[in-house]
Amino acid sequence: MPDAALGIDYGTSSTVAVLRHPGGRVRPLLFDSSPLLPSAVFRNDSGRLLVGRDAEHAARLDPARYEPHPKRRVDDLEVLLGDHALPVSELVAAALTRIREEALRTLGEPPATVTMTCPATWGSARRQVLLDAAAAAGLPVPALVAEPVAAATYFAAVLGHAVRPGQCVIVYDLGAGTFDVSVVQRTEDGFRDLACRGLDDVGGLDLDALVVAHARTLVEPKGDGTWQRLAAPQSAADLRHATMLWTDARHLREALSRESSASMFIPVADTEVLFTRQQFEAVAEPVLRRTVDLALATLKEARVRPESVAGWFLVGGGTRTPLIATMLHRATGVAPTVLEEPQLVVAEGALHLATTAAVPTEAPEPAAAPPVTATPFAQPFAIPPASATPPADATPPIVATPPAPVAKPAPVAKPVVAAKPIVAAKPIVAATPAPQPKPATAAGVGTSFGELFALVGAGFAAVLLLLPVLNGETVGWWWIGGGGLALGTAWRAWRLRRPGPRAVDWAAIVAAALGAVALVVFTILDMPGI
Repeated sequence: MPDAALGIDYGTSSTVAVLRHPGGRVRPLLFDSSPLLPSAVFRNDSGRLLVGRDAEHAARLDPARYEPHPKRRVDDLEVLLGDHALPVSELVAAALTRIREEALRTLGEPPATVTMTCPATWGSARRQVLLDAAAAAGLPVPALVAEPVAAATYFAAVLGHAVRPGQCVIVYDLGAGTFDVSVVQRTEDGFRDLACRGLDDVGGLDLDALVVAHARTLVEPKGDGTWQRLAAPQSAADLRHATMLWTDARHLREALSRESSASMFIPVADTEVLFTRQQFEAVAEPVLRRTVDLALATLKEARVRPESVAGWFLVGGGTRTPLIATMLHRATGVAPTVLEEPQLVVAEGALHLATTAAVPTEAPEPAAAPPVTATPFAQPFAIPPASATPPADATPPIVATPPAPVAKPAPVAKPVVAAKPIVAAKPIVAATPAPQPKPATAAGVGTSFGELFALVGAGFAAVLLLLPVLNGETVGWWWIGGGGLALGTAWRAWRLRRPGPRAVDWAAIVAAALGAVALVVFTILDMPGI
């Protein structure tokens, strides 16, 4: 009977934990009756860190002590909550502590093994944040698994899709903070990344910004300064209202994945805003087009043939937007696989990996690949970066950035690398490109065609060349036509055993064909009476 094991996917917006009981039963842990634990953290008056929905509710009392997305701050040394600066690992540890407590309550004992996921492009410094947080939370030393590898494992092991060695799964991961696409290849002992690229400025939060932009177009024209209070809150009350605005924008976006229209209430303005799915898709299409284009470019970069793709797999909460599957289907001709709860995929996939291999927990920093240069997209609203500060006399920006108690630096761009996932106790190194086919010099126009052409052509040429000699004639055009046919045939015969360029192949075929035609034409013209 296997020991209890725990798989954790620490996300930007939500964290998921899946538990395998000693009897083999696999179930997600529930937090307030939901498998999704918000990653948000709030520091209360006593210095205790609240996580999940407790943190979201407490944030309305004092937003300055609230951090909604600790994973986005992974490159910061400390995060200011109120008047206290805390290490990022401590914020992550708060969520992991809540998971450990729930696992202990469910099992009655600590899990024997823990597997955590991280982006494939994370290096050793970022991975160490997760390891430090797990140690602070009292968990066993976790095995770290690349997120796309865990997703591909779920695709094969849980959903039952046949993925033969050499075939690939394209993992399209749209989370709250970032977008990543990976080409994951099946090997004899697991999966590995062939190519992985991403966009740091596209995620569920950026889609929420489109909803907020729509709300602003209806509220701002009133010119009473209402929107300015939401865009640049100065008081605690305005901070609460801004937090409510962005929370309700996320709920509206999620509702549009199920309904044709939805409404949200705008605090301070005391206004209700209606947003249809058609309106949302019109403004979201340019943003999502960038993800589809990057996915196709990554597939091309990995040099994977269409017949080697076992499937497209959509993971991450943002992929519940129906437009994504529609755009991918149109671009590839393949219907992607998307689940009702795509947020649970990575954690359970990591749990399945933990049952088959011991994964090392540390690895050298992966080698950096050339950065992704994204083409700016056109849209009816201008969405400024979070760190932008408009001049005093400038028109207020169209979209408000998410509220924060202090100015936060823009997140450091995630390095775009092709990292080899951590599987089967192998060191983590940059992915070795799959062997590529050599230029087409060893293969001709076709071996079977070449054999037939060589045999028939050689016999025909021999007969035609012998006829004038046997008749005692030495007609020049016989030698010209026969020579062209013989040379072309000789080259094709040579190509049956040796490599050569395709251009010469076709030239030989043309020369032989012209020679044959010339012999036939001259023979007819030489007949008596013509």
